[in-house]
Formats: sequence, structure tokens, C-alpha cells
Amino acid sequence: MKIGLFGGTFDPIHQGHMIIMENVINYMNLDKIYILPNSNPPHKLENKKQI
Repeated sequence: MKIGLFGGTFDPIHQGHMIIMENVINYMNLDKIYILPNSNPPHKLENKKQI
């Protein structure tokens, strides 16, 4: 069984995310794809510690 992982903040999840997942499922011939939401995006300034 081929399983894919798709991580991101998904704030909110939208049609673009769905299109990417559908294309990856078809291209990689995946049986399943798991969505791994993350609430703290590393590229956002408010989530970085001030030094």
C-alpha cells in the first residue's frame, strides 16, 4: 500500500490544496494520503522568538 503525507497550516484548507493532493495521488499512484495540519507555520514572524 502506497501512502502519502501532505503537511501544512491549511488556514483554511482550500480548492488549491485539494487539486495538489489529487494530482499527487494520481501521479504517484497512491492508495491513501494523510493530511498533517500544523498550527505554527515556521515562516510567520509572530511565531519566531525574539533574540
